[in-house]
Amino acid sequence: METHLLNLTYLENRLGELGLKNWWVAEHIGVDRKTLSRWLTGKVKTIKNENLLALAECLKCSPEELVLKDDSSVIASKEEQAIAAELIVQENLLSTLTPSGQWPLLESIVKSTMQPNLPLPVMGKLYNLLSVCSWRQDEIEKAKGFAAKALSIGNQIGHRGVIAQAKSNLALVYFYKGQLKESILLFETVISERKFIDDERTVAAALSNLAQNYQIYGDFVLSRKMQIEAIELYSALALPLNLSIAYCGLGLLMTELEDYSSAELALQKSLEFATTANYVRGLHALKIYLADVFGRMGDFDKAESFLNEGLMGFQNLKLKEALNFEIAARIARLKGDWDKAEALLEQGLGCAKEFPIEIASLEIEFSKLWEIRKNTVKALEAKNRAIAIYLQAGAELRVQRLT
Repeated sequence: METHLLNLTYLENRLGELGLKNWWVAEHIGVDRKTLSRWLTGKVKTIKNENLLALAECLKCSPEELVLKDDSSVIASKEEQAIAAELIVQENLLSTLTPSGQWPLLESIVKSTMQPNLPLPVMGKLYNLLSVCSWRQDEIEKAKGFAAKALSIGNQIGHRGVIAQAKSNLALVYFYKGQLKESILLFETVISERKFIDDERTVAAALSNLAQNYQIYGDFVLSRKMQIEAIELYSALALPLNLSIAYCGLGLLMTELEDYSSAELALQKSLEFATTANYVRGLHALKIYLADVFGRMGDFDKAESFLNEGLMGFQNLKLKEALNFEIAARIARLKGDWDKAEALLEQGLGCAKEFPIEIASLEIEFSKLWEIRKNTVKALEAKNRAIAIYLQAGAELRVQRLT
């Protein structure tokens, strides 16, 4: 009896493209459901000629598209691919490399696994991961391109998880580019479709990021509500790294609201989770954010101790971030070292040149510095530059708070 080597990758993709249920296909071609399952998992790699012809007719393709010419064309079975995907796309490898910020290494590993004949769901997840690697390295246009490819694949096969992550990545890209309204709309779309998304972490991340968007927008009540909801989801999932990030977001919000006791509590909680997750960058950043709290409260000894320790950590990681310079400048301003504050803000602008929202925040701090130095003209100019950026971003409520 003639048999053929089955192209299980084409079979899986074709089922996804046509939106067919496995049980329906099995009944339609006259095989047991377990037989179709064995083909799809790679447990059975060959197919009888009569079944091949029936399957090709059902899937509206040629028999040749469903078969491989020889064993050298065989790729990993679905089960083997699932193991690889679990290591790369899911918890293991991602959790190992994320806390230490080894994004170039993760990007290299992902690219080395990508092949044209991988199943489309796997390809979509890998493109999403490449997008994450890119925006984590401030390569915003690359991140946008990878997210767009993931979204295209997700739409093609109707994979809601891939679509949701792609939209979340694009929302972050829009945020970094200063397109706040577009970012908020995409995150809200992801959250509105949460019942269709299997991965609760994707929903929690959208809530946490949307909370930060609303803080920039100026809606502090909604920002706090969403960050707390994200924390509740992350707590249920027992994800210390993500809990650290979400509590950090809450701490930064409470700092801006001048509720310093709540801010310190949230940031200390974030620090605990960062320690549990060995989140290296977070451990250093949180010390700087705590320094901001203590500096605003007038405890400059504690502020400078935390600040110096945090900045040293960033120096060892060879990282520079505009927010760190803004906080250092604010502490210097509050201490009365205005020349130092001005120099630090200039350095911050150098780091933030591609990120409008960060520039606006630095300009607000510049405005406060010029006010205290009695230079009302420069203070107004800096404030107006910030307002122009916020208006362009669509942060109308924040503009109202500034005017």
